[in-house]
Amino acid sequence: DSLNIYPIKQFTGGTVDACNDHRIVMAAAIAATRSTAPVTIIGCEAVNKSYPSFFDDFRKLGGEVIFSE
Repeated sequence: DSLNIYPIKQFTGGTVDACNDHRIVMAAAIAATRSTAPVTIIGCEAVNKSYPSFFDDFRKLGGEVIFSE
């Protein structure tokens, strides 16, 4: 088994289903900082498992977060 990772300059936005995995939420949020369009993360509450203040800290570092119902 292997994993090949190819660098890109930026992402183009989209939707990420975190599948209740806090690691996917955090990775998607960081990747969104290099996106040319909005990124929607489904299930972002999963960060509460390991890093409940993640989005507060993300904002403090300049990240933009909009929670919607």
